Amino acid sequence: MEQISYHASVKEAITQALLILMKHEPYEEISVAEIVRKAGVGRSSFYRAFLDKDDVLEQYVTSLFSLSSQLDDPYSSANLKQTIILHYKAYYENREFLKTLVRNRILYRFMDTMRMITEDTIERNNLTINIYQPAFFSAACLGVLTRWLERDCKETPEEVADILITLLFHTPGRDL
Repeated sequence: MEQISYHASVKEAITQALLILMKHEPYEEISVAEIVRKAGVGRSSFYRAFLDKDDVLEQYVTSLFSLSSQLDDPYSSANLKQTIILHYKAYYENREFLKTLVRNRILYRFMDTMRMITEDTIERNNLTINIYQPAFFSAACLGVLTRWLERDCKETPEEVADILITLLFHTPGRDL
């Protein structure tokens, strides 16, 4: 059986403590003292693992947005729909957390994170069209994600994949 390092378990405890606290109080009102108390770790352990509470959130959200790195050629025409479905299944599993970010008006803070991940993925897979591409795709995907969460995830991940593909590649009646 694989061992979890002490550092990893401390980071996990801190992350879970923050997520639990966010369910009950606004993010801006949560202190590091509350997080470490809830996590059952010392303040010095917190600062060995994270810079501040924003760093906890940043690392957690980055892990959610980085799912594409698990796949070979995630944005090829053959794999694009499956890549989007993979993401939206993970978002669905984490919907309460993501809804909390929307309610606290902080999901938008991760636009740069999503753009950098998108940029890296586009470059790694030789899909670069121009320098605006990562900004366009990340803003579009974050906008759709936000609206989907606001609608209480009414569409399935498969339906969202179809919607995104249609929006990104098949805008009817628009000749530019």
